[in-house]
Amino acid sequence: MKADIKWLDDPQVFYAGRLPAHSDHEFYASKEEYQNGKSSFMKTLDGEWRFCFSKNAKERPAEFYLEEFDHSNFDKIKVPGHIELAGYDKIHYINTMYPWEGKIYRRPAYSLENKDGFPGMFSQAEYNPVGSYLKEFDLEQYGGAPMLGLKGLVVKTHGSSKANEIKNSILQCIAFSEQKINEKIKEKLGTEELIVDEAK
Repeated sequence: MKADIKWLDDPQVFYAGRLPAHSDHEFYASKEEYQNGKSSFMKTLDGEWRFCFSKNAKERPAEFYLEEFDHSNFDKIKVPGHIELAGYDKIHYINTMYPWEGKIYRRPAYSLENKDGFPGMFSQAEYNPVGSYLKEFDLEQYGGAPMLGLKGLVVKTHGSSKANEIKNSILQCIAFSEQKINEKIKEKLGTEELIVDEAK
């Protein structure tokens, strides 16, 4: 794997590394979790992260995602948050003229006025701040994801799951079985069907 940011200069690319759109259904291990609005199946990414600020893309630690990378010189930053409000760089979106206007020629590559294109306008710019974030956690602690049905219970894991992930997936199955989750869903759906029939 090699980090390549040439797509920054291509106006036809409007996202990179984005997950496809999906429905975020929430699952809870118990009625108490649901009432408290906090699921033990969810891992929040909020909190303290390791962070490195770079003036431009060329100066960024391009291989910081590698397991053997030495990030001992990274700072710490609160997530979610704004790097400018955390003391890095300077505030940009204020009620005055943009600080680069009249100083830096900043136009999208291959735009109408740049018919010949300017490769590197962003990826090689002297000033184009980059933030590198790093957070470590153990996916094995969370096992699989539940797939609930009326006639059975399935907890799906990845084919490459290790022993600890399989163990936690089995514990999820046990918890759902002991709490009779399927029976409760069936009972609730039966109630909903009754309400719909009465409405007709």
